[in-house]
Amino acid sequence: MVGVQPPVWELARKLIDSAKGFSCSAAFDDTETARLRLRRYRPEVLLMDLSLLRIEGAGCITDLRQNCPRIKILVLTSGDDDHEILAALRAGANGFVLNRNLATDLMPAIRQVVAGETPLSSDVTARVAAFFRQQGKACSEINHLPPRLKQVLDFLARGHLYKEIADELGITYDTVNSYIKVIYERLNVHSRSEAVLKYLGR
Repeated sequence: MVGVQPPVWELARKLIDSAKGFSCSAAFDDTETARLRLRRYRPEVLLMDLSLLRIEGAGCITDLRQNCPRIKILVLTSGDDDHEILAALRAGANGFVLNRNLATDLMPAIRQVVAGETPLSSDVTARVAAFFRQQGKACSEINHLPPRLKQVLDFLARGHLYKEIADELGITYDTVNSYIKVIYERLNVHSRSEAVLKYLGR
């Protein structure tokens, strides 16, 4: 965990340590400390407080990924700042959990990111989708996608894994991966979660 406030940190650690097969290996006050020590712990999932972005910027997510390229970053947020949520998505956050729903949503979200999914609460999805609608960009970009890419994006938005999409469409995993790279390029996004939110905001 990085930069998580004490009451949230205590609850998060308790939830993680009490879940079968999971443990909280370390907690850091800031990303600089985390950057120096992550290689020692090599966690599969990293929890980060969104308020850190106000201090260090979204680049802190990118920096932490450089130290541990395979790490999944789950952001804890009060959900009150659309711009910071979007910045975290663009930097490569894998999902979000609202602080007020920590007790019920944290462990399911951790399991989702471990499985390669993108946990997004309905509140976060609605707020960022509304942001894209206000920008007036998402609809045009989605409409210009070929039917097959829209189909793949629709499966992504419904939470399907790449292999599941391949099975549903009768194509290979590599083909799905290629389609998704094209989707990212066409929509000018950098992550599955950002692509899904842009699709929902159309």
